[in-house]
Amino acid sequence: MASREFIAHWSRDAILQAPAVLPLLKVDSQFLLREMPMLHRTLVAQRLIALFVLGWLLFNYPLLALFNDTRTWLGLPLLYGYLFVAWALFIALLAVIVEQGVSRKTPTRAVGSEPASKD
Repeated sequence: MASREFIAHWSRDAILQAPAVLPLLKVDSQFLLREMPMLHRTLVAQRLIALFVLGWLLFNYPLLALFNDTRTWLGLPLLYGYLFVAWALFIALLAVIVEQGVSRKTPTRAVGSEPASKD
């Protein structure tokens, strides 16, 4: 059986488009499709942890000390410009990671709405 770390890097589309490779890996495609939501959650969690570490590095002493200078950029102190750009990048990466996690979930109906009728 293939390891979960290896499987986590495969997307659902890649699994469905590579049926010739799966027997070589001795992996059951139905097992992979069943396990994908759980593996995707762990992948999103790993990305969020990596983003936390990146934020910790970006907003901690060594990098902040590099930009704590009297120079200016577009009339702003260099430290303020760095903080603004790093914070905007951090928020954009967070939005991308979270939105990818939401878009891959199965659609759910809104609270109070009726299920679709099967005519």
